[in-house]
Amino acid sequence: MAARLFIMALAGALGVGCLEARPLPSGAAPAPTPPTSSDPSLSPCAPDLPARLALVAALGTDVMFVMSDGSSRSVYRFDSYAPAGALSFSAGLAVRGDNVVATASWWGTADDQCHLQDGNYTCPETDRLVLLDREGRVLWEKMRSQRASSASIGIGARVGAAGWVVLSDATGSVLVAPDGTETKLPAEVVASRPFPGPALPAVLSTVEAGKRLFAWWQPDRPVAATAPPIALPDSTDWFDAGDQLDFVGRAPDGTTVLVHSGPDGTAVLPGQLDLGTGAPTTWSGSWRAIDDGASVVRYDLVTGTTGRFVWALPAGMRALARAAIGHDGSFIQLLRDDNVAEAFVTDDGSTWTPVGRTLGKVETGSVQDVAGTYLVVAEGTDQFFVPTQQWPENPSGQTPELVGSSVQLVRPSTGVAAVIAPAWSPVVLSTDGVCAAYWEETASGTRLVMYDLAHDTRTAPLETHAASPPAFAFVE
Repeated sequence: MAARLFIMALAGALGVGCLEARPLPSGAAPAPTPPTSSDPSLSPCAPDLPARLALVAALGTDVMFVMSDGSSRSVYRFDSYAPAGALSFSAGLAVRGDNVVATASWWGTADDQCHLQDGNYTCPETDRLVLLDREGRVLWEKMRSQRASSASIGIGARVGAAGWVVLSDATGSVLVAPDGTETKLPAEVVASRPFPGPALPAVLSTVEAGKRLFAWWQPDRPVAATAPPIALPDSTDWFDAGDQLDFVGRAPDGTTVLVHSGPDGTAVLPGQLDLGTGAPTTWSGSWRAIDDGASVVRYDLVTGTTGRFVWALPAGMRALARAAIGHDGSFIQLLRDDNVAEAFVTDDGSTWTPVGRTLGKVETGSVQDVAGTYLVVAEGTDQFFVPTQQWPENPSGQTPELVGSSVQLVRPSTGVAAVIAPAWSPVVLSTDGVCAAYWEETASGTRLVMYDLAHDTRTAPLETHAASPPAFAFVE
């Protein structure tokens, strides 16, 4: 396949606006509200009873709520806002907990076309945002109209605790309260969802010490470095642990340490980390790894567990793609011999267990692990102008089960090993790894498939004739 598929947590990134309080548009479809709570042991798409909200999708200008039984309904519609003669349209979603932010953007109008300026197109832009709760009720609506460069057009959001939202664009960011009130964010605040308080992480540059210190910002308070002060490396990577951020920093004495910091306090875990000088090359959940090709160091940002070993591939095998770390600190990698390729899992770099089907005529690929579910994507040699991998036409040894491009969903704990045919990327997995969702071509269009990997069942709640993939996200 030409486009590499990947696992993705959908989240917004851009947009600001002014508050408009209005009733639900007449185009929205009223319906019985979904339950506000459900059994947390069930995956979003498990066909449990009673049905509960599992997924939200932006289907054209409609915001759709999809239930765990496969039923769906429109809860909001952006149709009435479209400018006459708009040249292009885009919709996005940001979901966390009980709240959904849907965004819609139109570029160009019948009377005001886009113009090339300084290498980018400048267009009139109309943006709309709405915050919904899981019952489909409108909590606030916002709008923005401006001329924007194609280098910075678009809107989005980051949803945080208790309905607080961060909206951002190229000109800056605002914190939006659950009632729609906006507070301009200082430049030190970094891209993040709001934490309880509300509070947002920030980076405070110190001229005297020449350091970048980790900090927290709260409304009506100045940006303040943590106690103890934690210096950040040039490239900072953190794990959102719910009520805090876990990351690698430098203590006041210059040692590299693991830090757990939240709005109410900062803790430095005992011991010094020996990670070398490289940045993480692979990550999954709280696990990170630095792989130089010959050896690898892995570490868990939550527990502080670290380990280092030298790769020892199975006899006759060679790497087809770089190893990826899994949710439990194990590694998964595509390996090949002269006849077939296959995904393998290892915990120590020397003992390898195969996962999924064997592959042939593959140029490269990727494997990712979400809570024990593996997404194995292979890209066939026929997708490349000058492939570098050589494969025999008639293998003298093992015959591959899949030839060329393919996508597999494998969950060993439930015995599911499925070959799927997504029309677009991404294939999205729920955080528990038990539910997958993706778009699949049909004779009449493209449908959204929810795949329950615990029970090996599939439902197809939505269909579209769109030329590009509509946004969707699990509600967890």
